[in-house]
Amino acid sequence: MSEVGIVPRKGTKLFAPKFAAHQIWTLCTKNLQLYFRKGPVVIFGLLFPFFMALTWVIGRGISATQVFVGITVMAVFFTSTAMSPVILPIETREKGLERQMVAPVTLTHILGGILLASTVFSILVSLIVALVLGIASSIIISPWLLLAFLASLGLMACVGSLLGVLLSAPPTDQVPDIMTLATLIKFSLLFISGVFIPLSQLPLVAQFIAWFSPLTPFVDLTAACVGDAPVFSLGIDFLILIGWAIALYVLSRLAHSRTFEKRFALVSGPAQKMGH
Repeated sequence: MSEVGIVPRKGTKLFAPKFAAHQIWTLCTKNLQLYFRKGPVVIFGLLFPFFMALTWVIGRGISATQVFVGITVMAVFFTSTAMSPVILPIETREKGLERQMVAPVTLTHILGGILLASTVFSILVSLIVALVLGIASSIIISPWLLLAFLASLGLMACVGSLLGVLLSAPPTDQVPDIMTLATLIKFSLLFISGVFIPLSQLPLVAQFIAWFSPLTPFVDLTAACVGDAPVFSLGIDFLILIGWAIALYVLSRLAHSRTFEKRFALVSGPAQKMGH
């Protein structure tokens, strides 16, 4: 990184695998305080799924359980993928990464702070949505299935946040660039995952394609928790979600380890000096 004008302090282990809960929690609280009110997070995480769910439900004869499953899944997915993609582009543009690197913190801490903040934000919002829907629809879930639902919701929030972290890997300081890519991928996954049409009613080919989406096992789990017949058992759905979490974490870590240093060149290179 000798050609970069702004570099981490000498001796800082940028990619050290050191795990420190205090640093991650500090970054998490900072991210929550700064970013939950940002425009992209509010629009793509709260307003957009709300109006989309409203459009889907109004004027259609959809059962209460299907409404609960569909809106809950949309709430978890959109909130978990709203904050995690935007933090690094904004931090790059506002030079927040340079201040963090001289703390010092590592890439593991930075990604962990983003992941934890996004997951917490998603869980809090999604629990409120699920509670309101459950009361409005008079849906009763047994204690054991309620525990399974809460565990799957937290796991799906983590998976969605990891997907958002992966999508933020391109070393850009332009949030629209990342959100355009994220929106394209999110809508593709949403429409193949059995959210709007129950998995059991999909053709066999569509059911096969659906299981290439990380949303599908959560859809199956949520449907089972409210009394619908699942395609797979709860245990298999959990294992698939855990597999997605591991795969997305590994991919995110590899992607950011290749692109993270380029962010310093982006904010301190010729483009910045020219006022771009």
